[in-house]
Amino acid sequence: MEHEFTVSLIGNPNTGKSTLFNLLTGLNQHTGNWCGKTVCAAEGTFTYQKDKFTIIDLPGIYSMFPKSKDEETSVHFIHHCKTDATVIVLDASLLERNLILALQIIEATNNAIVCINLMDEAIKKNIFIDLKMLENLLGVAVIGISARNNVGIDEFKQLVSNVCSNSRLVDTDDKKMKNTLTELIKKSDTIYKKAVSIKTDTPHTFDRTLDSIITSRKFGIPIMLL
Repeated sequence: MEHEFTVSLIGNPNTGKSTLFNLLTGLNQHTGNWCGKTVCAAEGTFTYQKDKFTIIDLPGIYSMFPKSKDEETSVHFIHHCKTDATVIVLDASLLERNLILALQIIEATNNAIVCINLMDEAIKKNIFIDLKMLENLLGVAVIGISARNNVGIDEFKQLVSNVCSNSRLVDTDDKKMKNTLTELIKKSDTIYKKAVSIKTDTPHTFDRTLDSIITSRKFGIPIMLL
């Protein structure tokens, strides 16, 4: 084994974070204590290019202002435990909502990676994300994946490896959010509008309306007779 790195997974509930954790670690999982006995979280390992990565799957949170014990656990970890990278898992189909938390974590930690999961679901909903634009606007590495379909996982591992190899373990105790929640909401809205586009079926609306008229009981038969 050449190097050993520690990576934390954090994000809103139901973003597929644990699916990604299970995919990466398989059966190499257990519960570990971090920062003394204060934080207890799922822990697993995987290897990539001879390096060993320990993954900490933190409880899902909605905000860096905790309102539950699980959220307190995750926020405590982010502020007081040192990792080589912090992976922020977001739902591609709910990106506008998830971005607020991502901005909070980026301000509060170091070596962040934004992982956009459920990219397949977003495409089904005609939601298209410019990952490069998002990366430039957030100022951190961004990657799109679909954990449940095992899409983009090799690229994800490579990105994590690159970030960890160039990271420095920095104490985040003194890192505080520079922006208020209101400012972060405005910022996330601006970023979303620049990086995300939603395509509608507007060009086909006339055709569908015409089809509904022609095939209807009221107009279909008279039109056919004519």
